[in-house]
Amino acid sequence: MTFIKKYIVENFSNFTFFYKVLRTRLLIVILLSSITAVLDSFGLAMFLPLLQLADGGNNSVDLGKLNFITSLIERLQIPFTISVALFILFFVFFTKAIAVYVSSIYKLKTQQILTKDLRMTIVNKFPFFSYNNFVKTDVGQIQNIFVGEISRVANTYTSYVQMMQGLVMVLVYLTFSIVINWQFALLVAVGGLLSNLIFSKINKATKEKSKDLSEAGNTFAGLLIQYVQNFKYLKATARIMDYRHKIETSIDETQTINFNIGNLNSKVVAFREPILIGIICLVILLEVKVFEVSMSEVLVSLLFFYRALTSIVAIQTSHSNTISNQGAIDNFLDFNEKLDLGKEKIGEKPFSNFNSEIQLSNVSLDYDNIKVLDDVNITIEKNQTVAFVGESGAGKTTLINVISQLLRPKSGSYRIDGGEISEINQFDFQKKVGYISQEPSIFSDTIYNNVTFWAPKTLENILQFEKAMRSASLWEMLSDLPDKEETLLGNTGINLSGGQRQRISIARELYKDVEILILDEATSALDSATEKEIQKSIIEMQGHLTFLIIAHRLSTIKHADVIYFMKKGKIEAHGSFNELIEKSSDFSRMVSLQNI
Repeated sequence: MTFIKKYIVENFSNFTFFYKVLRTRLLIVILLSSITAVLDSFGLAMFLPLLQLADGGNNSVDLGKLNFITSLIERLQIPFTISVALFILFFVFFTKAIAVYVSSIYKLKTQQILTKDLRMTIVNKFPFFSYNNFVKTDVGQIQNIFVGEISRVANTYTSYVQMMQGLVMVLVYLTFSIVINWQFALLVAVGGLLSNLIFSKINKATKEKSKDLSEAGNTFAGLLIQYVQNFKYLKATARIMDYRHKIETSIDETQTINFNIGNLNSKVVAFREPILIGIICLVILLEVKVFEVSMSEVLVSLLFFYRALTSIVAIQTSHSNTISNQGAIDNFLDFNEKLDLGKEKIGEKPFSNFNSEIQLSNVSLDYDNIKVLDDVNITIEKNQTVAFVGESGAGKTTLINVISQLLRPKSGSYRIDGGEISEINQFDFQKKVGYISQEPSIFSDTIYNNVTFWAPKTLENILQFEKAMRSASLWEMLSDLPDKEETLLGNTGINLSGGQRQRISIARELYKDVEILILDEATSALDSATEKEIQKSIIEMQGHLTFLIIAHRLSTIKHADVIYFMKKGKIEAHGSFNELIEKSSDFSRMVSLQNI
């Protein structure tokens, strides 16, 4: 049994892939195809008595092993005439039409189920993907998986189902043909084998090109994301034309691969008909000259033979289309595996509020064997304003990322309110954490939706929105806007100034009722006036929130309760602003250079 399972997995990987998602639905698709093929075969078989009746001019018909059909009609005391045969023929094909319709609708439904399931598989796993693994992942692959590759997988499913339907029909036609004429069945099998041998090399080449297409799609998606994200810089420096050339090269590469795949598929489409006609001619010659079969049997046999070969050709075409998109399945599986390998362990202990203190003891963290944090020991009390300063590369942002649970330390202890952070539900904790970076996250939507994160407009939410806007010093600005909170902010907040974007970010974090607010170089890119406005907002909130601030401008942290000076991943000194000037010559020099 294990051997059979292993053989199926190795040789029917696509079936295994689709079955894992669809389960019995996939088997129902095959069953409906079988019913359709059987009805079609019965309909074709009815042409034989029709031809015999028309040829002999009497009610004597011979269906060979299918004579049970005529026997059943005779038991019902219905004379088997041309009219009866025509009625049965119409009834069978009408029933087949219903089966084809049901089969098509069900196949479409399963395709939708497959597409949604694959998309939600990635969407559901993405929140658990560690930040450390995320930054190492090709952003182009992520974009391509979400947008392009899953659609290609859906197309692969359609082609694969068509291929299975064709296979079922060939088997049914072969079964009926054996009943009528075993020589015919043998010829069909030989013809199908020869056709597969002819196109096997083309299919292999197409599969390789499909992998190349997925890689090219990842590259193009990555370039396109950067083209949009860096538009301002590229536009301002005229490098946009150089980057445009880079994208054009990627487009040309993708089109070349697409053309090569299309060229291979075109060979299959172009030459399938002459091969089909050639085999049909050979069959007619053998049936009439060698086996001396009657013309009525030859014609019905040809109907089965043509149906079988058409199905074989359909199998070849569907197989070609399947392997054209095979790279999408491989790409999806590769990314899905990355998500599984990069999954974070989420603690189970609920977290409702930050009550007393955060304590990091002997915390260390490496990046590619380079020590970024080295034996860090800090204590952050509730509602303190704590600042981290030091030269670039000192480890400030990394330390903040550890505190916010974006990164996990390699060694040491991280405790909050006396409990190990690893045991606490990460999402519960992060709901109490606000994070504002130098480049705030602004969504292309209204001010209200940006701040409330698409919360419904209930009275309670509107009051909470107003409170957050006032606390972030945005209420006056909002009152002057014609559309008020429904004002659209544009792509990445292009309609706002730098200070307004920062304050929108602050308002969003205040709306969700955070207890810890992280400001990572949040004011470094702003003008002095705007910086002072935001600084004023922060001072007003001091004592009500726990602030963790990274700043190069030391004037913004003069009022911090505790300042940690970092150097090469270590805490060199800590204390109030004035205390640190006395304790650290490096910090004192920084203060002097900034004329504070």
